[in-house]
Amino acid sequence: PEAVGNMKYFYDGLTVRDWEFAEEPDGDLKIYQMPQAGHPYVIGCDTAGDGSDWFVGQVIDNSSGKQVATWRGQIDEGVFAREMFALGMWYNTALIGVEANFSTHPNKELERMGYPNLFLRQHEDTISNTVEMRLGFMTTKITRALIISQLKDIVRESVQLICDETTLQELLTFVRNEK
Repeated sequence: PEAVGNMKYFYDGLTVRDWEFAEEPDGDLKIYQMPQAGHPYVIGCDTAGDGSDWFVGQVIDNSSGKQVATWRGQIDEGVFAREMFALGMWYNTALIGVEANFSTHPNKELERMGYPNLFLRQHEDTISNTVEMRLGFMTTKITRALIISQLKDIVRESVQLICDETTLQELLTFVRNEK
């Protein structure tokens, strides 16, 4: 990484402000490319599920597909939302998409704090046949297969887009089982 550290910010109980990156050797944030003014970014967030896994935020350059930063830590859901708020704002108000399978709390916290660029998905109510917009993305049998196929293509054909060794190791040791 170009730099390792953490986002520093002020949280007043309502929102996050005054964010900045601070280098710290044991930080949760690895920067492979600093934010470029006016450049589009997207952050994909994987939550820790039942708490035994890691919270992860992957910052991707939205024009090249290159991984430019990773945040990986084991913390509370609300703190994770604040970390992603600061990181997203620092990366030019990046589009943030948080997985919503296990908990909607990080998405709701980002919305409550006023993050201006959250991923919305369409949800069809099968009883009323209406379509609602909901925060975050759902990993389903259909989307999981698509995600895995596209990640396999990236590893096979464009591995140079992956800068983080931990991310690459996790992709290379992915295990399929009955679940």
